Amino acid sequence: MTYELLLIDTESNYYKQVVMLRHDVLRKPLGLSISQEDIEDDKNQYIIVSLDNENVVGCLFVKIGSTEKVKFRQMAIAENDQHKGIGRSIISFAENFCQVNKYKIIELHARKTALDFYLKQGYEPVGVEFKEVGIPHIKMIKSLIHVEML
Repeated sequence: MTYELLLIDTESNYYKQVVMLRHDVLRKPLGLSISQEDIEDDKNQYIIVSLDNENVVGCLFVKIGSTEKVKFRQMAIAENDQHKGIGRSIISFAENFCQVNKYKIIELHARKTALDFYLKQGYEPVGVEFKEVGIPHIKMIKSLIHVEML
C-alpha cells in the first residue's frame, strides 16, 4: 500500500483529522483530551501527514527551535495503521525537510514505549527518564550531516 506524505499547516482541510488522530492515539489512552492550549502553537509549526485515500493515518509536528535545531513533536499513527512503515516514512520525510532547510540537530521526547522505534531511526537517548503527560519519556537527539555543494 502506498501512502502520500504532505507538509500542511493549520489552514489545511486535513488539520481537523490531525487533531482527532492526536486525540485518539496520544491523549485518549491516557484519559486525557486535547485542549485549546494544546493546539494553540500548532500554527507556528510544520505538520507532516501521511494520507491513505484522503484520510490522515499519521502525523508529526516539526517545531523550529533555532537556525540549527528543530524538535519533532506529536508523532501519531492510527492504531490500525501501525507497524506498516508509516512512522519510518514520516521520520524520513521530516529529516529530509530538515536537511534541505539546513537544520543540524533534531530533538524529541520519546515515550518510553517508542524508544526502540527511535533508536532504529538513529536517535540517541540523552539524560535521564522523565515524566510528561504522566508517562515515562526519554529525550533523544539526532545530528544531521549536511553535504555542501562545491
